[in-house]
Amino acid sequence: MSSNLNQFNYFDGSTQIYIIAASIVTPLSLLIIFKNFKRYRKTHEIYSLLSTICLIILNFNVWVFLIWSLHQNQGRLNKTPLHKDILHQKFNQINIPGFSFLNFQNKLPLTSNGNNDGSNDEELEEKFTCSSIQVDNQVPIEVGELIDLNKKEDLKMIRDQIKELLPTEKAYKLFFQDDKHQSEEEILKNKWFKFCGSAVWMSKYQVYFMVNRIIYTKDSRKNSPTISILHGQVFDKSWKELKNYKFPISDLVFPTVLPHEIDLGKRSKKEVIGSEDPRVILKEYIKNEELFQEPVIVFNARSTEINWARAMHTYQPFTNAKKITRLTIKNKKISFREKNWAPFFDRDADDSNGKFMNFIYNFNPLRIIKCDLSNGDCNRITGPPFNSISVNDNAGKLRGGTNIIEIPHDYLPSNNITGSRKFWIGIGRSHINDCGCVQELYRPHIFLMSRMAANEKSFQLDYVSSLIDFNINPEPWYEKNAEKSVGTCQDGKSVLIPNSISYWEFNEKENIDYMGITFSEADRTNKLIHIKGILRYIHALFKDSSDIAITTNDGENENYEKDEKSKLLGSCSTYLSNDYCEKAKELLNW
Repeated sequence: MSSNLNQFNYFDGSTQIYIIAASIVTPLSLLIIFKNFKRYRKTHEIYSLLSTICLIILNFNVWVFLIWSLHQNQGRLNKTPLHKDILHQKFNQINIPGFSFLNFQNKLPLTSNGNNDGSNDEELEEKFTCSSIQVDNQVPIEVGELIDLNKKEDLKMIRDQIKELLPTEKAYKLFFQDDKHQSEEEILKNKWFKFCGSAVWMSKYQVYFMVNRIIYTKDSRKNSPTISILHGQVFDKSWKELKNYKFPISDLVFPTVLPHEIDLGKRSKKEVIGSEDPRVILKEYIKNEELFQEPVIVFNARSTEINWARAMHTYQPFTNAKKITRLTIKNKKISFREKNWAPFFDRDADDSNGKFMNFIYNFNPLRIIKCDLSNGDCNRITGPPFNSISVNDNAGKLRGGTNIIEIPHDYLPSNNITGSRKFWIGIGRSHINDCGCVQELYRPHIFLMSRMAANEKSFQLDYVSSLIDFNINPEPWYEKNAEKSVGTCQDGKSVLIPNSISYWEFNEKENIDYMGITFSEADRTNKLIHIKGILRYIHALFKDSSDIAITTNDGENENYEKDEKSKLLGSCSTYLSNDYCEKAKELLNW
């Protein structure tokens, strides 16, 4: 009975009404028509004939509207990533504390000389406490069941495909540096890894596009890879992988090794070759009244052109399956290591058919850069200048995680703040040491970012959650410890990395939103989790902000204050880390 009820609830409200009407009216009508027919044969009463005709017309209308409603319901479901397997799984509630200046009118103290040169930053931090902006949001988020997207046979299939591609790319020879006595099973278990899976829903094709990082390490150390490449998969809306799938605008057949350029460098010893930490984001726009959609993959890789330093790159597999584009920031010295840029589109500020893409470069303070996808040229549009002596350019505690999603204006409550700003939501991550019994801890953090609607350079960080695990107890870093059932405390490292917000959809029937998030644990898994109620959680953040005055001035003091707030929010993201680790030790049986 529960299963039938679930199937019934899968329809929208109007369709449910027509189903109920048809299930009641049709049987009763058949009974009455049968009796009328018997009466009419005996008495030839015109009333019996007319009532029978009326009942036939009534049933005809009920079934016409039911069929039409079923068609509309199916059309609605076909356009959404939501599927009955998502809607009907078991969800559990979690409460997430966080930190925000949205509901606090306190002004940060500025320098007395008005120069805002950072000379009193230490004094500011001494006066400030994270508890003063802590938000104990009592609106829970609901978390679904953890789903494994990796299959046991995946790595063998990928290894076989790379063998076939050896003549086309000499870099692939680096994947086969094994001793002859080693079995394929042993090689795949110890030297090959598939993780960092980042997915995005493509509504035009009704599929998820997913990019994975495939690494081979000849020394069997996954944190010291010999070579990394990108691998693409396609899933339907129920997250079943589609084999031999081909997009109409690409020659690639999925699943496949993505044939991007690989820089081998000039050194004789070949190591840390190829692409790392891929993230995918959907580029879409209307051209000639037709929707265009293409995944854009962002990753970091070493480059010969910059003396083997690590740089960020973009890759558009449908535009050019081979070409990658290195990103370069104007007026910034080349760094030895660039990584953790979080991508997003600012469509109102870009009318060039997806030519430009924005990134959060870092959170501490918030810096936004805007890059031309055609040539890789980037410019800073928010945050302090690069190469500044007074600004610490290290990554800080909060770092890039998933793609960042613009929050539709209709999703936001109406008040003084939301009426004049655009908002984005993303999931960053932190990396901290010595958290409780754990030596190294990586955890996700939800964050909100916004800008003035009339000023594309006025970005600011508005909210950062504390550490989140979505009820996931990550697999041990050392796989041998998993086999021995060694606890996290003994393992010493707990790694849970958010890779993508794969979809975000509002379900009108339930009046609640769903979001899909992909994760990797211990740099060897690809997992998916569905959450719901994040929109209610966001609304609660704004509940006391309707009377806060909005400052539209973007002068020097205002910029300084935004920078300081973003730095403080980044620092506060791990303020409760010790509490988290102590509770996790008990709840997750570390």
